[in-house]
Amino acid sequence: MRRSFTVGLFVIGLSWIGQQPIQAREFMAQFSNPSEVRENFWVRARQLTQDQITLLSRIEEAIASPDPNQVRTARGQLVLHLSSVDRFLQNQYPLPNVLCAPTFRGLSGESDALEALVSTTSRLSPEQTEVYCNLYTTTRELSPLLPQLDRRLGALTDITPLRPLPLGGEPPGVAAQSFGPLTPSAATAPTTPPSPIIGRPAKTAISGYAPPPPPAIAPPVDITARLQVAQQLTARAQGLFPVGTQFLNPRELRSPITPDADLQRIQQSPDYSRVLALPNTGIARIQPAEFYATSPGELRNRLIPTPAEQTPLVPLTPPVGQAAAPERTPSMGLSTARLDAPLTPEVEPEAFAPRLAVQIVDGQFQIIPRQLNYGFMVGVGDVPIDRLNATLSRDRVNLSPQLRSFFLDYRPPAQLEALQVDRRRFITGKVGELGLTQTLQSQAPIVLNQTYVMRLVQFELPEILLTGQRIDPRDRRNLDRILNTPSSDLLVAFRPVSQGRDGTYTVIWRILAPLPDPQITNLEAYVLPRN
Repeated sequence: MRRSFTVGLFVIGLSWIGQQPIQAREFMAQFSNPSEVRENFWVRARQLTQDQITLLSRIEEAIASPDPNQVRTARGQLVLHLSSVDRFLQNQYPLPNVLCAPTFRGLSGESDALEALVSTTSRLSPEQTEVYCNLYTTTRELSPLLPQLDRRLGALTDITPLRPLPLGGEPPGVAAQSFGPLTPSAATAPTTPPSPIIGRPAKTAISGYAPPPPPAIAPPVDITARLQVAQQLTARAQGLFPVGTQFLNPRELRSPITPDADLQRIQQSPDYSRVLALPNTGIARIQPAEFYATSPGELRNRLIPTPAEQTPLVPLTPPVGQAAAPERTPSMGLSTARLDAPLTPEVEPEAFAPRLAVQIVDGQFQIIPRQLNYGFMVGVGDVPIDRLNATLSRDRVNLSPQLRSFFLDYRPPAQLEALQVDRRRFITGKVGELGLTQTLQSQAPIVLNQTYVMRLVQFELPEILLTGQRIDPRDRRNLDRILNTPSSDLLVAFRPVSQGRDGTYTVIWRILAPLPDPQITNLEAYVLPRN
């Protein structure tokens, strides 16, 4: 049986060459310079493999999204990729089903005739043949995805309508776009909505309207299984390329929880390890504002956490009510969760802990204005962070007497309205009414290897205050528990020591002094029934 199959393949190959002598001679002419063929092979094969890595990531993202337009675009890109790989395979060797037949490649002794035929028409090295056959096998695995994506497309149109296509099909740059990393355009980048005024009910266009929750979409099992097989084949092919060939995986770029060589390098550096050995210090990555922002009308799958949910802000202290760890180690947050040492006690989602709430906006560090949180910061120059102290003494930091006094003596107001007024003053920089003649804001220009001093005021507001509801009279006896508002006020210093290619900054931080927790004494006026 095996011998007859081998002879049959041999006859097929001979008949192909015999029936198409002109095409065969043209095909053989391509290999007149084997070194040039090998060079062109690796260049084109590397490009197709990179395209395939990115395509698999985009299909995986599309089937997890409730947006049918992503599925339609991924399907179009799959068609283009299958066509490109097929042309490449035909240019290198016209019978991939023969060259990559498991029977031929697994036989020894009985396949001499067929091996002679293949060696006559193929100038591929063993490594090139492996890559060639890997591309062929992967496309055979991906081809059945076309009808599966069609069914997925039809199912999702019940949730969101398809955008109408212009005459001529997909707009340029959508279906035929390059397979580079995904970057949001400026026109579609999410923006942070203005913070509502706490304690004042917001008006809506429709009375009592609440937007529906995002849909929960489970990726189809049949598509996921094929993608896993294709990803395994593609990963195997990457190891067959010449040493030094690099590939970019968009999945790793989009994942906020990845091993970070830069953070590990800084942690192990003698200069920084000495600082990180001090109490109340840590290392963290500061993200651009787009990382935390979401658009109110953004269509997403609620089963998939947002990047901000996957990588919460780094806690500066243990949660309220939880004791510190016996052996203190520098805090890096979840962004470095795969490092060997556990860096801070694990924080439950319900627990309050002050966090390094800083983001990047237009080339500046900015305190994230979430809910009632606020603060102010200033750059103090190239001052080692371990030289600073809780009094910001003049011999250690170059601050004017006015700013130094304000950083140490400012106390947040105890009334909710006054607190929000101060918050807006620091956001806008209008601090003259606070007795300051110098500019002081909640943001400062980014300068690498400059130290910043920051006051950070944070609250965990009760849900009833955020929703604008009123307390039932029967619950008055539980008023203290309902209006419990954990808070913190910290004097913090941080120093950016490295800039990432993705626009992030790695910073070393240190708590210089904890200040009395701010208290809001009139919250009951906003939740008790009006007379």
